[in-house]
Amino acid sequence: MSKEDRLERIEQYLRGELSGVEREVFEEALSIDPELKKEYLFQKELFDAIGNPRYDHMETAIRQADQRYFGEQPAQKGGLLKAIPKGWWAAVAASILVGAFGLWWLLGVSQAPQYADLYEPFDPPTLFRGEAVLEVPEDLLLGLSFYEEGNFAEARKYLEPVVSENPDQFLAQLLLGVSWLELEDYPMAEAVLGTLSETEGHTLQGPALWYLALSQWQLDKPVEAKASLDELISLQEGEWSHKAKTLRDSW
Repeated sequence: MSKEDRLERIEQYLRGELSGVEREVFEEALSIDPELKKEYLFQKELFDAIGNPRYDHMETAIRQADQRYFGEQPAQKGGLLKAIPKGWWAAVAASILVGAFGLWWLLGVSQAPQYADLYEPFDPPTLFRGEAVLEVPEDLLLGLSFYEEGNFAEARKYLEPVVSENPDQFLAQLLLGVSWLELEDYPMAEAVLGTLSETEGHTLQGPALWYLALSQWQLDKPVEAKASLDELISLQEGEWSHKAKTLRDSW
């Protein structure tokens, strides 16, 4: 395994991205490979220091990273660390760590997955063909048309009366909930998607729970969001449950 691959595997382990089997294999390798364990311990110190707001911890981490990856010892040469005001340390830390590991690693360690990285609007399947179109409310067809055009404000206007008049129009409910997400009205999205996720007898519970969890996340309701993800995982709803497990494991 190359040095880059070793670093990547260590970073994945520290971020909790490895599967159960992968974790066991990595931990077994740690127990028999002293060089890997040495590198892991060093990386873990940096990992912990990045999340520590204390200046002295961050300064120590920067010194260690600088010496290990660039061969510099600024404290002994005098002047470099002393010349940097403490208010500039965040920028210095970012610069050194980006140079050592890459910007993607720094972002992955320092913060949880972002909503913008996880969210994408629901892609409705082609459900209405031939004579089936005659059985679909006109407002739903219009709402679906605007939704697919990305005009979620107009889509909402047509989907709302459909949901109000016929609670069994589950696709309309889902599209309405996602439209509220697009319009950044997260309380309304939570209300619509929460109702849909609790309703039985339809095939849209997977996406309903996924988008419900995202709306709860945006509302700063981590307990409720985690509960929605856990429920989705337990349902084994294919790709939706897989996405939920990936997000839940990264929390």
